[in-house]
Amino acid sequence: KAAALEAEGGEEDMGDIMAEILEEERERQAALEAELAAQAAAAGGSASSGDKAGAASKSKEEMTELERLEAELEDCGAHDLLCQARRDKQLQAIEKRRRLEEQIAEAKKKQKKKKKKAKKASSG
Repeated sequence: KAAALEAEGGEEDMGDIMAEILEEERERQAALEAELAAQAAAAGGSASSGDKAGAASKSKEEMTELERLEAELEDCGAHDLLCQARRDKQLQAIEKRRRLEEQIAEAKKKQKKKKKKAKKASSG
C-alpha cells in the first residue's frame, strides 16, 4: 500500500510540475506577444487582431512578407504544446523578419546620407 501511495503522490507531484511549467510557458508567451505588439506599434504597424483581420482582407500579393507571417500566426489552446511550439517558431520568424527590415531601413538611410554628403562635397 505504501508503494501505491508513493506512486500516487509522485503522479500528483508530476501534475503540479506540469501545471507550473504550463503556467510559466503561458506567462512567457504573453510577455513575448506583448513585446511583439509593442514593437509593431512602435514600427508603425500593429500585431493586434484588428490589424490581422485587416491584413487577412488583403490579397496575398498585396501583403508584405511580414504581414503574411503575422496573418498566418496560429492561435493555440493552453494545453496544446505542439501548437505552442509551432507558434513560437512563427513568432521567432516574425521577429527575425522585423529585425531584418529594420536593418535594411537603417542601411538605406545611411546610404542615402552618404550619397548626400558625397554630392555636397563634389559640388562644394
